[in-house]
Amino acid sequence: MPSEAWVREKGEETWNTRASSYEWHGHSLQAKEGGWKLGTGADRRTMFYAYIIESEAHRNRRYIGFTADLRTRVEDHNLGRNVSTKTGRPWKLVFYAAFQEKADAMSFESYLKTASGKAFARKRLLPGSLEA
Repeated sequence: MPSEAWVREKGEETWNTRASSYEWHGHSLQAKEGGWKLGTGADRRTMFYAYIIESEAHRNRRYIGFTADLRTRVEDHNLGRNVSTKTGRPWKLVFYAAFQEKADAMSFESYLKTASGKAFARKRLLPGSLEA
């Protein structure tokens, strides 16, 4: 089951992986088991993230969000600093996608919150997870 993901824009280097690939508005979404990789390391631009966390206390409860600092944001969720996730603690990160453009990350977050996006996430991004 893919636990994390990375996003690359078309034209960048392609990595050899047995991952699934999905297209979303000109971006190739690559999910693979056991970690993630984005770029060659030479490009250290600010990244923006759309993410999904899942409550460890209530396995069928998920939260979809957007941030520029993924580690701090997940920590904030687990410390109860977000009204929407305060009662579901602890939370674990089950998916994220990195984007170079803030608008792209926000747009993907908005899509994941639609009925179609939730179905896509259950079927393609979180295979084997419980229905939400």
